[in-house]
Amino acid sequence: MNKRFRIFANVAIENVDDTVQDSPLVDEDLLASAYVGIGYNFGNVLNDSDFKGDKSRFGEWSWRLNYGYTAERTFLKLHNGEAKKHEDIDTNLAGLTVGKLLRDGRKVDMWGKFSFNRRLENDLQDDFWEYNAYVMAMGTGYSPWSDRELFRWGFGFGFSYADKIPAVGIFKQDGDPAAHFLNYMEAQVDVPLRNFFSQPALRNCYAGLTLVHRSGIFATSDILGNVSGGSDVLSMHIECKRGVK
Repeated sequence: MNKRFRIFANVAIENVDDTVQDSPLVDEDLLASAYVGIGYNFGNVLNDSDFKGDKSRFGEWSWRLNYGYTAERTFLKLHNGEAKKHEDIDTNLAGLTVGKLLRDGRKVDMWGKFSFNRRLENDLQDDFWEYNAYVMAMGTGYSPWSDRELFRWGFGFGFSYADKIPAVGIFKQDGDPAAHFLNYMEAQVDVPLRNFFSQPALRNCYAGLTLVHRSGIFATSDILGNVSGGSDVLSMHIECKRGVK
């Protein structure tokens, strides 16, 4: 339609196999399906002239490494400081996250992120990968008497796919089957390393904590709903921004 909006569609016709057609439960030979959708391109996915924010931030992206342990408490209680390690499920997580600035704001930036997490199950089962795609709102706290950056806090929401069910998820459901594809939430808080070190390589790097949560332990989860179960990880991270002018 234009540089930001696009429309996409698909139409399909499927011919049912003769064996299926012979079934008394099937009364159609052809199955038809169709869908239509609309997409929107945010901020700096376009060229420099179309980026409406701070031009010096066009093309900004980040990488992050984190490592942590499975927590006893839930995502909300971790925010309250209840950071106890899980007593029964001694597992860990190591992750790599790549982020892209979608839109910079006066108070909050919007980032698109994709993470590769390795679940380290410590002999409870084989280690496996999980993949998470999400959008994160990232705010910054400044010194009240200067423009010095003191900390960042971000909250993200998206979706997660795991090759296996984490051991803590199986434990919480007493061994019942659970879903590989679930809701994903993440929160992070960190401080800029340039406030403590003068090395140029650390000028745009941050260190802090990341909370990782896969929600809804049932085979079908209520997206955006309050689903019990899930897995929670408390991890430490280092994140560096690149493409910063």
